[in-house]
Parts: sequence; structure tokens; C-alpha cells
Amino acid sequence: MVIIYNFLIFFIAYFLLSYVFNLIALRITKRPEFSTDFKKILKRALTVSLLYLLVLLIAKLF
Repeated sequence: MVIIYNFLIFFIAYFLLSYVFNLIALRITKRPEFSTDFKKILKRALTVSLLYLLVLLIAKLF
């Protein structure tokens, strides 16, 4: 159960930080690679969070 809470906290934190940092970078640099596309950031956050969950589960096994 702790792993699931840890995963959810990491997912929410990573998503919010990615969105905020991309928004700041986009305002400062005006470069298109710093997109604030909600779906793109959500997909990246989910992917990174699932990898984090996998690492947590592997660490729990050993």
C-alpha cells in the first residue's frame, strides 16, 4: 500500500513540476520544444512514474 501512495505522490509531483517548468521555460525562451501541451506532459509523467513504480517493486523484491 505504501508503494501505491509513493507512486501517486511521485506522479502528481512530477506532473506539476514538469508543467510549471515547461511553462516558465516557454515564457523565458519562446522555444517550441518547451511545450505546455497537457496530454504530452501527462503522458511523460505517467511513463516516468510507471518506471519509478517498477524500480520500487524491484527494490522491494531484493
